[in-house]
Amino acid sequence: REAKSAGKEAERAFVDACFVNSKTMREIEASKRQLMQQLVGSGFVRDMAAAAVNASDTDLLRGILCAVLYPNLAKAVRTQTKGAKRTSYERILIGSTQVWIHPSSINSKPERAANGLYVYLEKVESSRLFLRETTRVPPAALLLFGARPSELDIERVAQTGRVELAAGVAVRAQKETAMLLKLLRRELDRILVSRATAPDDAALEAPAKAVVDAIRKLLSGLA
Repeated sequence: REAKSAGKEAERAFVDACFVNSKTMREIEASKRQLMQQLVGSGFVRDMAAAAVNASDTDLLRGILCAVLYPNLAKAVRTQTKGAKRTSYERILIGSTQVWIHPSSINSKPERAANGLYVYLEKVESSRLFLRETTRVPPAALLLFGARPSELDIERVAQTGRVELAAGVAVRAQKETAMLLKLLRRELDRILVSRATAPDDAALEAPAKAVVDAIRKLLSGLA
Protein backbone atom coordinates (compact mmCIF):
# COMPACT_ATOMS: atom_id res chain seq x y z
CA ARG A 1 0.00 0.00 0.00
CA GLU A 2 2.82 2.43 0.86
CA ALA A 3 4.66 1.59 -2.37
CA LYS A 4 1.48 2.06 -4.40
CA SER A 5 0.80 5.46 -2.87
CA ALA A 6 4.39 6.52 -3.67
CA GLY A 7 3.82 6.14 -7.41
CA LYS A 8 4.22 3.58 -10.21
CA GLU A 9 8.01 3.47 -10.04
CA ALA A 10 7.95 2.68 -6.31
CA GLU A 11 5.24 0.09 -6.87
CA ARG A 12 7.27 -1.59 -9.64
CA ALA A 13 10.40 -1.61 -7.48
CA PHE A 14 8.47 -3.20 -4.62
CA VAL A 15 6.94 -6.03 -6.66
CA ASP A 16 10.30 -6.75 -8.34
CA ALA A 17 12.11 -6.88 -4.98
CA CYS A 18 9.47 -9.17 -3.45
CA PHE A 19 9.04 -11.41 -6.53
CA VAL A 20 5.30 -10.72 -6.75
CA ASN A 21 2.98 -9.60 -9.52
CA SER A 22 1.26 -6.20 -9.30
CA LYS A 23 -1.96 -7.54 -10.85
CA THR A 24 -2.05 -10.39 -8.35
CA MET A 25 -1.46 -7.97 -5.49
CA ARG A 26 -4.41 -5.84 -6.64
CA GLU A 27 -6.61 -8.94 -6.77
CA ILE A 28 -5.52 -9.84 -3.24
CA GLU A 29 -6.29 -6.31 -2.08
CA ALA A 30 -9.81 -6.51 -3.59
CA SER A 31 -10.40 -9.90 -1.93
CA LYS A 32 -9.15 -8.47 1.35
CA ARG A 33 -11.67 -5.60 1.19
CA GLN A 34 -14.49 -8.01 0.39
CA LEU A 35 -13.55 -10.32 3.27
CA MET A 36 -13.29 -7.34 5.62
CA GLN A 37 -16.78 -6.18 4.67
CA GLN A 38 -18.14 -9.65 5.39
CA LEU A 39 -16.38 -9.84 8.77
CA VAL A 40 -17.66 -6.43 9.84
CA GLY A 41 -21.14 -7.18 8.53
CA SER A 42 -21.33 -10.43 10.49
CA GLY A 43 -20.07 -8.82 13.69
CA PHE A 44 -16.79 -10.74 13.94
CA VAL A 45 -14.70 -7.56 13.99
CA ARG A 46 -15.47 -3.86 14.42
CA ASP A 47 -13.07 -2.44 11.85
CA MET A 48 -9.77 -2.99 10.01
CA ALA A 49 -7.70 -2.00 13.05
CA ALA A 50 -9.36 -4.71 15.17
CA ALA A 51 -8.90 -7.31 12.43
CA ALA A 52 -5.20 -6.47 11.94
CA VAL A 53 -4.17 -6.47 15.59
CA ASN A 54 -1.97 -9.59 15.06
CA ALA A 55 -0.98 -8.82 11.45
CA SER A 56 2.73 -8.48 12.29
CA ASP A 57 2.92 -11.87 14.07
CA THR A 58 4.51 -14.02 11.36
CA ASP A 59 4.47 -17.16 13.52
CA LEU A 60 0.69 -16.86 13.92
CA LEU A 61 0.22 -16.13 10.21
CA ARG A 62 2.18 -19.25 9.29
CA GLY A 63 -0.04 -21.21 11.64
CA ILE A 64 -3.17 -19.90 9.92
CA LEU A 65 -1.70 -20.96 6.57
CA CYS A 66 -1.26 -24.45 8.02
CA ALA A 67 -4.98 -24.50 8.86
CA VAL A 68 -5.84 -23.46 5.30
CA LEU A 69 -3.39 -25.61 3.30
CA TYR A 70 -2.90 -28.80 5.36
CA PRO A 71 -2.56 -31.65 4.36
CA ASN A 72 -0.63 -30.13 1.42
CA LEU A 73 2.67 -30.79 3.16
CA ALA A 74 6.21 -31.39 1.91
CA LYS A 75 9.52 -32.05 3.63
CA ALA A 76 12.75 -30.26 2.69
CA VAL A 77 16.19 -31.78 3.25
CA ARG A 78 19.22 -29.55 2.82
CA THR A 79 21.60 -31.25 0.38
CA GLN A 80 24.87 -30.34 -1.34
CA THR A 81 25.89 -30.90 -4.92
CA LYS A 82 28.97 -32.99 -5.66
CA GLY A 83 32.21 -31.70 -7.12
CA ALA A 84 34.66 -28.93 -6.36
CA LYS A 85 32.11 -26.13 -6.36
CA ARG A 86 29.66 -27.51 -3.86
CA THR A 87 26.41 -25.58 -3.50
CA SER A 88 23.40 -26.22 -1.28
CA TYR A 89 19.91 -26.99 -2.47
CA GLU A 90 16.73 -28.44 -1.03
CA ARG A 91 15.56 -31.95 -1.83
CA ILE A 92 11.77 -31.67 -1.52
CA LEU A 93 9.74 -34.78 -0.78
CA ILE A 94 6.03 -35.56 -0.59
CA GLY A 95 6.18 -38.99 0.96
CA SER A 96 8.81 -40.76 -1.14
CA THR A 97 8.13 -38.68 -4.27
CA GLN A 98 10.62 -35.94 -5.13
CA VAL A 99 9.17 -32.61 -6.20
CA TRP A 100 10.61 -29.16 -6.84
CA ILE A 101 9.64 -25.68 -5.72
CA HIS A 102 8.65 -23.65 -8.77
CA PRO A 103 11.62 -21.55 -10.00
CA SER A 104 9.51 -18.38 -9.87
CA SER A 105 9.22 -18.77 -6.09
CA ILE A 106 11.58 -16.95 -3.72
CA ASN A 107 11.80 -20.24 -1.80
CA SER A 108 13.60 -21.85 -4.73
CA LYS A 109 16.72 -19.73 -4.23
CA PRO A 110 19.78 -21.84 -3.24
CA GLU A 111 20.77 -19.47 -0.44
CA ARG A 112 17.49 -20.30 1.34
CA ALA A 113 18.21 -24.04 1.45
CA ALA A 114 17.55 -25.60 4.87
CA ASN A 115 15.91 -28.58 6.51
CA GLY A 116 12.27 -27.94 7.24
CA LEU A 117 8.64 -28.27 6.23
CA TYR A 118 6.51 -26.50 3.64
CA VAL A 119 2.81 -26.15 3.07
CA TYR A 120 1.81 -25.40 -0.52
CA LEU A 121 -1.23 -24.39 -2.55
CA GLU A 122 -0.91 -26.61 -5.61
CA LYS A 123 1.21 -29.05 -7.61
CA VAL A 124 1.89 -28.31 -11.27
CA GLU A 125 3.49 -30.82 -13.62
CA SER A 126 5.50 -29.57 -16.61
CA SER A 127 9.13 -30.56 -17.08
CA ARG A 128 9.01 -31.62 -13.41
CA LEU A 129 6.45 -31.82 -10.64
CA PHE A 130 6.54 -28.34 -9.10
CA LEU A 131 5.01 -26.87 -5.96
CA ARG A 132 3.51 -23.39 -6.15
CA GLU A 133 2.70 -20.90 -3.38
CA THR A 134 4.94 -22.50 -0.77
CA THR A 135 5.45 -21.31 2.80
CA ARG A 136 7.96 -22.67 5.29
CA VAL A 137 6.19 -23.55 8.54
CA PRO A 138 7.37 -24.58 12.02
CA PRO A 139 6.37 -27.99 13.44
CA ALA A 140 4.44 -26.41 16.34
CA ALA A 141 2.17 -24.55 13.91
CA LEU A 142 1.50 -27.76 12.00
CA LEU A 143 0.61 -29.67 15.15
CA LEU A 144 -1.69 -26.94 16.46
CA PHE A 145 -3.42 -25.78 13.28
CA GLY A 146 -2.94 -28.57 10.78
CA ALA A 147 -2.92 -31.97 12.46
CA ARG A 148 -6.23 -33.78 12.59
CA PRO A 149 -7.49 -34.87 16.04
CA SER A 150 -6.82 -38.50 15.09
CA GLU A 151 -3.18 -37.62 14.30
CA LEU A 152 -2.67 -36.09 17.75
CA ASP A 153 -3.02 -39.50 19.38
CA ILE A 154 -1.58 -39.06 22.87
CA GLU A 155 -1.02 -42.77 23.51
CA ARG A 156 0.82 -43.19 20.20
CA VAL A 157 2.95 -40.13 20.92
CA ALA A 158 3.82 -41.56 24.36
CA GLN A 159 4.98 -44.79 22.69
CA THR A 160 6.82 -43.39 19.66
CA GLY A 161 7.79 -39.85 20.70
CA ARG A 162 6.45 -38.37 17.47
CA VAL A 163 3.29 -37.30 15.66
CA GLU A 164 2.66 -38.90 12.26
CA LEU A 165 1.37 -36.28 9.81
CA ALA A 166 0.39 -36.19 6.14
CA ALA A 167 2.87 -36.98 3.33
CA GLY A 168 4.86 -39.32 5.58
CA VAL A 169 6.10 -36.47 7.79
CA ALA A 170 6.84 -37.27 11.44
CA VAL A 171 7.29 -34.51 14.02
CA ARG A 172 9.03 -35.24 17.29
CA ALA A 173 6.94 -34.35 20.33
CA GLN A 174 6.68 -35.21 23.99
CA LYS A 175 3.41 -36.54 25.34
CA GLU A 176 2.88 -33.43 27.47
CA THR A 177 3.41 -31.13 24.48
CA ALA A 178 0.97 -33.10 22.33
CA MET A 179 -1.61 -33.00 25.13
CA LEU A 180 -1.21 -29.22 25.52
CA LEU A 181 -1.60 -28.67 21.77
CA LYS A 182 -4.66 -30.91 21.59
CA LEU A 183 -6.38 -29.12 24.49
CA LEU A 184 -5.53 -25.71 23.06
CA ARG A 185 -6.87 -26.74 19.64
CA ARG A 186 -10.08 -27.98 21.27
CA GLU A 187 -10.54 -24.66 23.09
CA LEU A 188 -9.82 -22.71 19.90
CA ASP A 189 -12.44 -24.75 18.01
CA ARG A 190 -14.95 -24.11 20.80
CA ILE A 191 -14.33 -20.36 20.69
CA LEU A 192 -14.67 -20.27 16.89
CA VAL A 193 -17.98 -22.17 16.99
CA SER A 194 -19.27 -19.82 19.70
CA ARG A 195 -18.23 -16.75 17.70
CA ALA A 196 -19.89 -18.16 14.57
CA THR A 197 -23.11 -18.71 16.53
CA ALA A 198 -23.05 -15.34 18.31
CA PRO A 199 -20.38 -13.11 16.69
CA ASP A 200 -21.40 -9.98 18.61
CA ASP A 201 -21.42 -11.63 22.04
CA ALA A 202 -19.16 -9.39 24.17
CA ALA A 203 -18.74 -12.15 26.75
CA LEU A 204 -16.56 -14.05 24.26
CA GLU A 205 -13.97 -11.26 23.92
CA ALA A 206 -11.93 -12.12 27.04
CA PRO A 207 -11.73 -15.92 26.56
CA ALA A 208 -10.99 -15.47 22.84
CA LYS A 209 -8.14 -13.07 23.58
CA ALA A 210 -6.74 -15.45 26.23
CA VAL A 211 -6.70 -18.34 23.76
CA VAL A 212 -5.05 -16.26 21.01
CA ASP A 213 -2.45 -14.92 23.45
CA ALA A 214 -1.63 -18.47 24.59
CA ILE A 215 -1.28 -19.63 20.98
CA ARG A 216 1.01 -16.71 20.13
CA LYS A 217 3.28 -17.41 23.11
CA LEU A 218 3.38 -21.11 22.30
CA LEU A 219 4.25 -20.57 18.64
CA SER A 220 6.93 -17.99 19.40
CA GLY A 221 8.50 -20.33 21.95
CA LEU A 222 8.41 -23.49 19.82
CA ALA A 223 8.91 -22.03 16.33
